Amino acid sequence: MPQFLGDSVADSHGTGDEQDEVGDAQSTEEQNDAIQEPEAPAVPVQNAPYDAMRSEPLLTNVLVELYDGETDEQGFLHGYGTAYFQGGNIYKGHFERGLMHGKGKYVWQDRTIYEGDFMHNQLSGHGLYVWPDDSGYEGEVKNGLRHGQGTFRCASTPCVYSGMWCDGKRHGHGTLKYASGNVYEGNWKNNIRHGQGTMNWYTSNEKYTGEWFNGVQQGYGEHTWFLRRVKDSQYPLRNRYVGSFVNGLRHGRGVFYYASGAKYDGEWLNNMKHGKGMFVFKNGMVFKGIFDSDHMLEYPDINPSGMITPDIASAGLPVQRPGTPASTLSADWANGLELNIAFLFDDRDIDLDQRELEVQQVNYVMLQHISKLKKIYTFYSSIGIDQSQDNTSVMTRMQFCRFLKDSHIHHGDTSLPEILRLIADDRNEDPYYPWENILMRDFLTALVIIANHMFADEDRHGNQLLLPWCLAKLVSEYVLEHACDMGGIVYTKPSITMELTQYFDKAYSIYKYWMSQAKQCQPGVLCVNMRYMLWILNDYGLINEGLSAKNVIDIFASDDPCVAQDEFISLEVEISFLEVLEVLVQCAEVYVTENMLRESPTTRPSTVDTSQAPSAKSRHSSLSAGQLDSPDNESRISNHSVLNVIEEKNEDQSPPAIEQKPTDVKVETPVRGMEIPILSITASGESKQLVIDDHIDDVKNDETVPGDSQDTDHSQTAPPPCDKKNGDEQEKSDPVIFEDDFSLWCLKISVFFKKKFFPAAEKYELLNKIAHENM
Repeated sequence: MPQFLGDSVADSHGTGDEQDEVGDAQSTEEQNDAIQEPEAPAVPVQNAPYDAMRSEPLLTNVLVELYDGETDEQGFLHGYGTAYFQGGNIYKGHFERGLMHGKGKYVWQDRTIYEGDFMHNQLSGHGLYVWPDDSGYEGEVKNGLRHGQGTFRCASTPCVYSGMWCDGKRHGHGTLKYASGNVYEGNWKNNIRHGQGTMNWYTSNEKYTGEWFNGVQQGYGEHTWFLRRVKDSQYPLRNRYVGSFVNGLRHGRGVFYYASGAKYDGEWLNNMKHGKGMFVFKNGMVFKGIFDSDHMLEYPDINPSGMITPDIASAGLPVQRPGTPASTLSADWANGLELNIAFLFDDRDIDLDQRELEVQQVNYVMLQHISKLKKIYTFYSSIGIDQSQDNTSVMTRMQFCRFLKDSHIHHGDTSLPEILRLIADDRNEDPYYPWENILMRDFLTALVIIANHMFADEDRHGNQLLLPWCLAKLVSEYVLEHACDMGGIVYTKPSITMELTQYFDKAYSIYKYWMSQAKQCQPGVLCVNMRYMLWILNDYGLINEGLSAKNVIDIFASDDPCVAQDEFISLEVEISFLEVLEVLVQCAEVYVTENMLRESPTTRPSTVDTSQAPSAKSRHSSLSAGQLDSPDNESRISNHSVLNVIEEKNEDQSPPAIEQKPTDVKVETPVRGMEIPILSITASGESKQLVIDDHIDDVKNDETVPGDSQDTDHSQTAPPPCDKKNGDEQEKSDPVIFEDDFSLWCLKISVFFKKKFFPAAEKYELLNKIAHENM
């Protein structure tokens, strides 16, 4: 008895929209025009839509030509079997009362395949579609159409959509990865982007997050154009627009943030500034007025380029400098520097009006000294650096610690770690992380926080507002008086910093280990103090006749007057990672003797080319080579006298260049929060698998460490012994000869860290671990 079952192949005429990827991406801002923003490229015309999503075949009534399988008593197809339909289609699976029902696999004559759930001759439930070109869909199906949650992969134009479907179309929330690599994630309606969503154009480094309507940006959103600049640049690395869109264009009210630091806040019309608005130039000047087609209406002939506007000031435009109070500025500009200091008022019983007044006065104090503070920030963000490609640099937390020490801020009762905890963001996992970037705004905010901490308890401000008085006292008596008169060794010269950089990672891992051990020994301890460091150096076996405890205490006291006062010595002072490095370097200079150098086969001290240290090997940002010879850079150095500071001594007396081989040491900024086990790194900086027996042998052979021949990073052929001319002459070794003092210093540092300090730290941690396991 013939059975009529549904199947035929429908023509695959879909409405796929692979072309909807383009048409609303906008190109990068023209760098030579300060007023023009990125414009939308022309949309390519396509004569016919391409079916990127494919269409599902339809089922119609056809005749079963052959059946092989189970039947019921009445002869209906029932149970498991294979049906061969007229036209070449095949079904293999479960039947119920003559209908395809349950799990099965259906193959159309063009080799399209569906495998999954059937319900009364309908493809419904969960299934897998495979088209002849290997495109596929897996997910929920209803009446033969994709409906519900599912994932489609197109083979010919490799794009992937994963999300919600409705009657065979993308509808609801989903993610589409285009063949170009661009990605849209958000809401869909009838196969078109519609609602809230985010589009990432990775091909053009753009991103839009906001509202969509019929496939284009419309409503409120944020469009960002990412720029490629030098690592650690102080620029925000992007142009960004936040505001209203109409038909994919900036239209209505919006704010455009330029990568250079300029900003436009006002009205837009078809991607152009049009109507009332305020333009803040990179140099801080402000124009507030009417714009017409991207031009200032009152001065249509003036269209500044590159954000540099000396022509604007000389033309008599109605501009306002940041330090000039202006009643025309709204109340939102009271905290124009955007200092994050609101929490400082939480413990004070003052009304909102006085808070706003104090914030305004704090801004005025900052703006009064802003030029000098910017020079100080630039100075410290550039120390230890050879060159930068975009004339910018960002201060790191370690450089900020150097600024604090040079400004004598730690001479009071506040240690550097305590200051770092005060200014750290609550989201910071590690307030002592030395390579955290500190932007100019963060630097200014930190000054206010430090000033409040140091002087808020002093009742000497009289009738003046407390917070502005504290800030003025800190800036005038500490910062401007002492900053840029740099001390210490780590940042003395770029060549020295580059030489020490190779030890930073492992030294910081040891510093973190010290903190964890100190907290276990003394609950409530927040950081390592000087007493703990002296104690741990003794446990490492580094305190001896050459480097006595008194030598270490003298090193502590040389940079902190709170350590030794008259006959009283206090070692409870907390120390930051920078201070630990400074102490270790000075200890190395005392500890490593000439005899120790003669015993060591290492005669080439440094793997860093000090004559031309590349900035790629520095974990900091740097000044450009062009700026080193530019009048601007010369002005930065010569203006130290304006700040009542002293120039770095012997700046021009750099040591002669040493011919050296390229370094094998790769210096990279460590990943924040990543634990670097001390025991997993050898003294030469190479990673290795720890073996307990190897370390026990190291403990036994500790006395031979200085002569260890495994350190090949800095090795050269040792000086040959003198020739014996006769049996009466004694064998002698020539003294180690160095081309300059810097080479000798580098060798001392290398021997101390690689042959003494790092191996001792490894053994200490290993023995500590074994002791805890046996408890």
